[in-house]
Amino acid sequence: MSARASAERPLFDAEFHRTTTALERFARRLLAGDRPGGGEVPRRGLSGTLFHDYRNYVSGDDPRRIDWHVYGRLGELVIKLFEAEARYRVHVIVDATPSMSVENLSHKWWMARRLAGGLCQLGLHLFEGVRLIVSPGSGEENARLHRGKAQLPVLLDRLSTATERVGHLGKTLEGLPPAFATRDAVVILSDLYDLEELDEALKRIGRRAARLSVVQVIDSSDTELPGEGWHRLRDIETGRDRVVRVTPELRLALEETLSEHSHRAEILCRRRGARRVHVETTLAFAPALLRTLESLR
Repeated sequence: MSARASAERPLFDAEFHRTTTALERFARRLLAGDRPGGGEVPRRGLSGTLFHDYRNYVSGDDPRRIDWHVYGRLGELVIKLFEAEARYRVHVIVDATPSMSVENLSHKWWMARRLAGGLCQLGLHLFEGVRLIVSPGSGEENARLHRGKAQLPVLLDRLSTATERVGHLGKTLEGLPPAFATRDAVVILSDLYDLEELDEALKRIGRRAARLSVVQVIDSSDTELPGEGWHRLRDIETGRDRVVRVTPELRLALEETLSEHSHRAEILCRRRGARRVHVETTLAFAPALLRTLESLR
């Protein structure tokens, strides 16, 4: 897909909704998991898992899950939460720094927001709630926990209108109240150009999240050089043009630098308890979202 085609195609089209809906059952099994050991007799509800707690009903929730006995006694609309759902809130962190989209010359920003939208839809439909963190971004918006299917248009609209900004991933999380519970799932979508900021972000999250995934969005235009000779190239971190002579030595040096950077990123993620996966921008949305979900195993 060309950069132009990517820019003209709707971010959240019919294919997006079909694919995300088709993966709901897989996502539920993946994130809920099986109840470990024990001989406790399950008290089951609509979702087929152990009853855990109640929360207030919000627009968009499944009315079948309202506890009408509680309503009859207290006059309050509450829904039942089952253990698998109570375990997980989904925190989606999107790197919106300039290297993700230098004047739309790459598809990374498009792919990252599309994957974030899929995770938001699954989180709202299947689990306790979703927090969407666009970094850098508004502290109030980033701190909000969204619950219920009715919140999906709000989150998708925020992703559709988000633009890349100069800022720091770690500082964005520093300004938020602690909100990562021990059973939550956290996904960071980034090109990982700034490993110091990634390290700071992972430290802020700590090992509180049950599942922590770093999805590196890769575009070939970031790593490929044109043929030998003089060329005007754009620095992806600053957005500035530079005149560079491409030689075999430069090509080799770039390959070695990228390999070393990838190795450092992998070591960093392992040290902080995160699983790192790659998603190429040329990958179709269905396998890209599936790979992202599988990183949460």
